Amino acid sequence: MAILKHFFYILILLSWAASAQNLNVSGAAQISLLTCSPGDELYSTFGHSAVRINDTLTGIDVVYNYGIFDFDTPNFYWLFVQGKLLYKLDVERTRYFIRQYRTDNRRVIEQKLNLNDAEKTQILAFLNHNNLPENKYYLYDFFYNNCSTKIRDIFASELKDSLQLRPAHAATKTFRQLLSEYLVPLPWAHFGIDFILGLPADNIANYQNEMFLPDYLAQNLSQGYMMGWQPLVSATETTIVDVPRTIVKPPFWQQPLFVFGLLLILTLLLTFFVQAKWLKTLFDVLLFGSLALCGVVFVFMGLVTNHQATHYNLNMLWANPLYLLLPAINKTIIWKSIALLVLLLLLLFPVFPQGFNVAFIPIFLCLIVRAADRAGLLKK
Repeated sequence: MAILKHFFYILILLSWAASAQNLNVSGAAQISLLTCSPGDELYSTFGHSAVRINDTLTGIDVVYNYGIFDFDTPNFYWLFVQGKLLYKLDVERTRYFIRQYRTDNRRVIEQKLNLNDAEKTQILAFLNHNNLPENKYYLYDFFYNNCSTKIRDIFASELKDSLQLRPAHAATKTFRQLLSEYLVPLPWAHFGIDFILGLPADNIANYQNEMFLPDYLAQNLSQGYMMGWQPLVSATETTIVDVPRTIVKPPFWQQPLFVFGLLLILTLLLTFFVQAKWLKTLFDVLLFGSLALCGVVFVFMGLVTNHQATHYNLNMLWANPLYLLLPAINKTIIWKSIALLVLLLLLLFPVFPQGFNVAFIPIFLCLIVRAADRAGLLKK
């Protein structure tokens, strides 16, 4: 029954989207920013933004949503990995949009915007033009072209000099640090994101760039003014779905630092208390081979894909694809070099230009111990 119900909703939304390309509203229309709180799934971790058009005279009440993608797209996963997946703008009735967030227990805040009739008409005309089949698709970029930045850019381009934005706070955080604020309940996702993101994620996000996150878009727009020093956001902020967000951090034994700490203990026991050379060799193949494959992924993400944030990943210095050559080379000087390089990275951990996850530390120590052992530096 649940599947049939969702299918029915999808049919309604598709039929509505097809008829919503040319909406005509009255002067009573209210344009609002909807900000949705983060959800439990990874794709919803950072929240969501959308634009609501509510006209009590004509009965039009719809949401323009730039966060839509189609799983039926040919080669969907390959395009996603390459950073070439197209997202699209869609239009749906507000009640259906809200129903989904109420079902997911996600809060939805509405900020009503102080716009005159001409400004409303201009923004709506842009949205309708954007919703045409030939215009609705766009190349998604997590930091620079997503559901939140699209809305930021619409207001900036259509309101132009009439809109004055002021930072809600000093911009001192990097993109990586901004992401970390949302990843407390998802330590493995936090680890994975720190692992795959390269140097671009460590640039300071100014107040415009930080609006790639829906919460920061809402904060900064709340500080905006229209010509005549009228606040962009009216004094009334409506909570459409009032569900407080509860952040639950997993127990320590389910977190990367604990798991890799166990790996370090296993490495030390194997190195200092096990004599079987074949067992140590097998462990080294698994350890260095796994990190070599990660390094291959880094090369692919940095050279082949359009994901700017994964370029120039300095994690390749210790998760190195060249480890694949170790069985063929296997020279003492190579093992000594690996131990020295990883030790240097560990010592530079606090000042390294790329942000590292604390769970990297036990992995570093595993590499140092095993490389030092293979180089004969730990002989009794």
